[in-house]
Amino acid sequence: MSAVVRQLRSHNKSIRVGGVTIVALLLLLTFAVTARNGVPNYVPGIQRKSLDATFANVTALSTGDDVRIADVRTGYVTSISLRDGLPVVGMELNGSPKIYANATATIRAQSGLGEKYIDINPGTQSAGLLAAGQGIAESRTQSSTDINDVLDALDTTTRAQTKSTLQQVGGGLDGRGQDLNAGLAALPGDLSAISAVSSALSNNNGADLASVLRAANDLSGNLESQQGALAQLTRDTATTLGAVGAANGRPLDHLLQSAPAGLSALHSAFVSLHAPLSALSNAGRVLQPGAAKLAAATPNLRGFLRESVPVLAEVPGFADQAIPALDNLTPTIRTVTPLVAQLASALLDAIGPLANLAGFRFDIMNFFARAADALHMGDASGHWLRLEVVPGTEMVTGNVPGLRDPLVRRQAYPAPGAADTHRTNR
Repeated sequence: MSAVVRQLRSHNKSIRVGGVTIVALLLLLTFAVTARNGVPNYVPGIQRKSLDATFANVTALSTGDDVRIADVRTGYVTSISLRDGLPVVGMELNGSPKIYANATATIRAQSGLGEKYIDINPGTQSAGLLAAGQGIAESRTQSSTDINDVLDALDTTTRAQTKSTLQQVGGGLDGRGQDLNAGLAALPGDLSAISAVSSALSNNNGADLASVLRAANDLSGNLESQQGALAQLTRDTATTLGAVGAANGRPLDHLLQSAPAGLSALHSAFVSLHAPLSALSNAGRVLQPGAAKLAAATPNLRGFLRESVPVLAEVPGFADQAIPALDNLTPTIRTVTPLVAQLASALLDAIGPLANLAGFRFDIMNFFARAADALHMGDASGHWLRLEVVPGTEMVTGNVPGLRDPLVRRQAYPAPGAADTHRTNR
């Protein structure tokens, strides 16, 4: 074989290898472009399910964005079109996932750069499968709010303040990573405490919280009405603090240095006062009953003192007139003193008989009353008392020794008050 033929064959082989390589690269490029949203449909064995969802707005959603179920990429957005004035998003789902009639779809932000994805909740089996050709209605979808829309709602001043706040927060957090981590680590415990506080505030349907808010409102109203007094108190406090801080606080420093010794002396003084205070406490307990009685008698004492004023005003003149009489009465009192002693002795001796006669006081009174009644009237002959004889069995039985009338009971010494009834016929 000549060299020309071998060279020609080698050239043809290189052309074939190059062509195959170019075709393979084109096929790989085509597959890479068409497989950006998953394995292309032209690959044998690939199954996809189409699904539509109607939204109020799609914000920055675009074709090719992910479709996820339970945060797992399940498909991609194939189209966005308008239908009856509302955007309808067409989706291709890998495989044949079960989508039920109560399924929901939400547009969420994938990152802070504006990328979006659709999060599908397939619903529950009890609602039944979504019919073929039926999409998710707008009533069961929810759109996300783009950060640009939020920022567009802010005016120039608010944007400037927000920018300043972010800068200040960033400067404050610079180099504070450990502190921030410690705060985030303690956040679960703080949230638990906040949850407990929230539960307590919501107890009894929030009645306790409503009471607290009403009390706070009343307190706020009272503070508002006392603004002048609070302002004056603040000024007085400022004056006091200024006086305390005078001379760079040297007087206060001297006072604090001398305070321990002064407090020690004060403690000793209090200890020495313990015994007198105990005695005073005992005296108070002794005087308490008398004080209580004096307090009860205070109204009467007040009336007595008020009534005694005019009487006391007459005392000096009465005393001047009574002094000579008392001087003349003094010898008489000295003479009568022995008689008074004898009289007292006689009265003491008479106590026994008088005590026995005390029970017969009514009988004695009846005797003298009847005697007075018998003697208070007389007749023309001058007779003032008549005695009549009443016949009875006692005229015989009473004069014969040992003879008694069994029908008559006689008591020689009737009991006090029984003199009129000491006889009873049987």
